[in-house]
Amino acid sequence: SDQVKSILLVLVLGGPALVGGVVIIQWGGDLFFIYVWLFTFVLLVLFMTLYPNLIEPLFSTFTPLQDGELKRGVEALAAEHSFPLKKLFVVDGTQPPPRSIKHTHTLT
Repeated sequence: SDQVKSILLVLVLGGPALVGGVVIIQWGGDLFFIYVWLFTFVLLVLFMTLYPNLIEPLFSTFTPLQDGELKRGVEALAAEHSFPLKKLFVVDGTQPPPRSIKHTHTLT
């Protein structure tokens, strides 16, 4: 199931990105590398924004962290360092991701 979702995401997101890159290379002339860099930068920012909100929930289950000592401690630490904490979730860890990735999202 996760493999099918991954393949579909590669086709839906990766295909147009690859085609866009090839078109930019053909169109860009001698300065194509600058245009490809800008295109890649925009894609990275877009994917960083989409990943925690649209892509990751397809593969993991997120539940809000219950009130308690842990939540208060994390909120206090975030406030101490002026970190803009808005939401705290517990990720279902019973099924490990394809690659073990620990992540914090600040664009959500």
